[in-house]
Amino acid sequence: MDTYPDPVRRAPADSGPAVVVLGGGVDPALTHALTSRFARLGARAVVASAVSGPGVPDDDGWRAAVALVRDEHAAAVVWVVRDDAAPVHVLGRRLAALGLRELPVVAVPAGAGDDDLAARERARQVVSSVVRRVEEGPSVRAGRVLVSESELRAEVEREGRAPEPGRPRAAVAVIDIAEREALRRRLGGHAAEEALQVVAGVVVDAAVVTELAARDARGRVLLLLKDRDDAWVEHRLAELSARLTSLAPEVAGETVHLTPVVGWARSEPGLRPASLLGRAVAAHDLAGEELDLRARSWHAGMEPEGERAARRRSPRLRRLRRRRTTATLQLALTVLLGVVLPFVGLVVADRLGHPVADVVFGVVVVFMGVTTLSLWLEGLFSLRRPRLPAAPPGPAPRMSAVVAAYLPNEAATVVETLRSVLSSDQRDLQVVLAYNRPHRLPVEDVLEDLARTDPRLLLLCVEGSTSKAQNVNAALAHVTGEVVGVFDADHHPAPDAFDRAWRWIADGADVVQGRCVVRNGDASLTARLVAVEFENIYGVSHPGRSRLHGFAVFGGSNGYWRTAVLRRVRLRSTMLTEDIDSSVRLISDGGRIVYDAGLVSHELAPTSPGALWWQRLRWAQGWFQVTRRHARSVGNTVPLARRQRIGMFYLLRWREMAPWVGQLSLPLALHALWRVDGDLAQVPVTTVLVLAVLVPLSTAPAQTFFAWLNATPALRRRPLWFVGYLLAGMFFYTEFRNAVARVAHVRELTGAHDWIVTPRSGRALAAPAARRAA
Repeated sequence: MDTYPDPVRRAPADSGPAVVVLGGGVDPALTHALTSRFARLGARAVVASAVSGPGVPDDDGWRAAVALVRDEHAAAVVWVVRDDAAPVHVLGRRLAALGLRELPVVAVPAGAGDDDLAARERARQVVSSVVRRVEEGPSVRAGRVLVSESELRAEVEREGRAPEPGRPRAAVAVIDIAEREALRRRLGGHAAEEALQVVAGVVVDAAVVTELAARDARGRVLLLLKDRDDAWVEHRLAELSARLTSLAPEVAGETVHLTPVVGWARSEPGLRPASLLGRAVAAHDLAGEELDLRARSWHAGMEPEGERAARRRSPRLRRLRRRRTTATLQLALTVLLGVVLPFVGLVVADRLGHPVADVVFGVVVVFMGVTTLSLWLEGLFSLRRPRLPAAPPGPAPRMSAVVAAYLPNEAATVVETLRSVLSSDQRDLQVVLAYNRPHRLPVEDVLEDLARTDPRLLLLCVEGSTSKAQNVNAALAHVTGEVVGVFDADHHPAPDAFDRAWRWIADGADVVQGRCVVRNGDASLTARLVAVEFENIYGVSHPGRSRLHGFAVFGGSNGYWRTAVLRRVRLRSTMLTEDIDSSVRLISDGGRIVYDAGLVSHELAPTSPGALWWQRLRWAQGWFQVTRRHARSVGNTVPLARRQRIGMFYLLRWREMAPWVGQLSLPLALHALWRVDGDLAQVPVTTVLVLAVLVPLSTAPAQTFFAWLNATPALRRRPLWFVGYLLAGMFFYTEFRNAVARVAHVRELTGAHDWIVTPRSGRALAAPAARRAA
């Protein structure tokens, strides 16, 4: 037995296969029994008594555990845990980062105590489990070849006849590439076949003893996965997708990047192999629409494409009326949940002799105080801007711009946007317009004329797309630049934007987020309000958060990615704010996003309250989606430093609680009045002061003050706009945003994910050139 007080010391490599035992000091009797039994099998137990034992390990503990597993070339991991230990899947994610995703990790609850007999019996069960999982695992790879489709179907049928109790049924995956048809049209059928052979080779090379691979009549790769639960299948297919995405094979003499399209389905009793494959193909077709590298699993509610298209063609007016009616009911529900029920609860608590109003009052004051403090800290940190890195030696590499558009909504703005992007100072620039539309539109004639006159422009109509994420993902197959800028169809980036972005990328950043400035503030009072708000968002919050918490976020437009990183991360159309989702996933994986306030792009703001409501409702619901999806896992992420974890907690959990905590001021005020039978003169002065003054004034002055300090020169020449924003924030706009967030929570929890695109007006395009360059 090798016991490691220092977990990174390497044991002899020729003394038999290693099984790492983490937390060996938690249960000494069990650990001794494990080492003895493994020794009788010719394996050696490498015990780390002080590594990842009881409780949730810190960053150093995680790194030590993963390093030990890697350095010992472990065949399996036994993790002795207490009840309060971190979940085993967290360790699995750490091992996956090293390409050890298939490594068996067996969790063993501590508790055998000093009973040697019980410890030996538990050790026997654990060792049997480890041996079985190692034998089924990826250690046997030699001789794996493609079988015929008929052989795979026969194996599927055998697997479905009499499955053992408790054994997962077989799953079948269909693996293809999105570039197949494009390669066929551009380079010929042999090029598409050559690329598919690369895919098949990767799948076969990675196949384990319990997997079977074949190709169907269309050349797609079929993969049979046996004895694996859903989580394992998802991890396995994600690993294959990552391997394929990282490749840049030479096909027909040209280097291409592959976008894997993966769908899978699980066998059921009485389901014939043809039906199972049909389900996997249906899931594959959905994955082909999304292009976000995620394997799609078949489910009973999956609709054929025709039904999805018919639903998209339903009358818009009827959908709009239904949304507005539903939004009114959802707003009423937030009042019930946030005002009526808390007030009733306070009254009932008083009646029962257990008053809690003072406690709730203290919570509101503390919460709002911390929120106000954080806003001031962000503002103060935003005053000091990071220095732009020096230009790297040599010419900048080829760069690409992807403009995502939905036509006809953005038909009035897209042409001028393309002209603005094409006027960039960047010499070697490719511009891809990735758009979707219900039918051919007149503006496409103008776009085609523009593409004929400027060969740098590539027009890409993404058939079947319903989202910006799908458009951007589809464009990545055509992107040739080392850096890719992502823009909405109303954005006009500054001429030097790509040069500034390249400096940050060359300095080690994965993503650079630039500043978005509203260029149609004169259009309406709503646009004017949003113009100042954007100065607060991009002039204060983004730079302040970047310095305070050590990370920035991709804002969806005027963001510049290292192309290889965007190809790996992708945008997910299932998320309403695909930009924030991709940011959190990248940061959690150790990626670096920086913010540059000098990297400017001008855009259009909503010009009516209704358009602003629907835009912000989508944003707020998207943030809540990200919080629900990632808030728990991001707290256990190794690459994040402590201040980054605090920042993620504030950015996700805290900001989602704020609208509800702030709303408690109203039931508290009503309860104070109820206590004195409505006599306002008897309400304590402190209560009135805090509830009527502190809450509404806790954010607006700080935001307006720092927004004016950091504003662009063009906006600072509009001081009355900032005064209007301050008054609006104090009296209604702050509550408007909180109400939007609360309704968004209700929508998300009730499963409402429809949304209305933000309308774009061609009239807003007449922005002075001086302002665009400011």
